[in-house]
Amino acid sequence: MPVSGQEPAPRFGLQTYSLRYEARKDLPATLALIRQMGFEEVEVSGLYDRTAAEYRRLLDDNGLKAISMMTSYEQLCQGRSKIRPLRRSKTRPVGDGSKGLL
Repeated sequence: MPVSGQEPAPRFGLQTYSLRYEARKDLPATLALIRQMGFEEVEVSGLYDRTAAEYRRLLDDNGLKAISMMTSYEQLCQGRSKIRPLRRSKTRPVGDGSKGLL
């Protein structure tokens, strides 16, 4: 909780797409690097040949939290069950009060 009169420090995340070439080569090392850079939140840009549960385990192992996911409309139509293991809870409010998937 912030001290009275002080605003909380802004939080910044990183879109994993920014490091997509590195992630394709070595996802665990890339996620470790993201955490070493000081980030705690990421936008997932792909699962890099892993299941959602495997990807979630890698995030947890590195102290990272997926706050959003970039995906195509076609992937969403294939079913949310493929990405469901990335979620930490049923839904959580995001920016405008809408419900998020992650």
